[in-house]
Amino acid sequence: MTQTWELKLDRFPPVIVVPFPPLQSATISYVDTNGTTQTLGTGVYTVNTSAEPGRIYEAYNQTWPSVRDQEDAVTVTYVAGYTSASAVPQTIKQAMMILVTHWFAVREPIITGTIVADTPMSVQSLLGMNNHGWQF
Repeated sequence: MTQTWELKLDRFPPVIVVPFPPLQSATISYVDTNGTTQTLGTGVYTVNTSAEPGRIYEAYNQTWPSVRDQEDAVTVTYVAGYTSASAVPQTIKQAMMILVTHWFAVREPIITGTIVADTPMSVQSLLGMNNHGWQF
């Protein structure tokens, strides 16, 4: 469901890929070369909310500002998520049902004396996940 998140970056990449789709809106702040936090004007960047995952890139004829050479110099504050339960894709609902069924059947966090098994592969497939998390 809809939540507000922060994405921290050390610098501006050519395209900012925003996790946790769908992207609804975004604002950007950054630490300039003097160490002052600035809010980037919305005319400098374009927010693509129709792509999954969402993307933010320089607007036509614009460039990202220079930032201080430090960790977390760029902060993207964004709103993402589905606006209602009916808007959640059926594949995500199906993956949730499979996972809840699995957890109901296997209630212990570790089972000794049996074969070790990961969560059902169908859940990973439905959610578009690889071994490291979301596939973007």
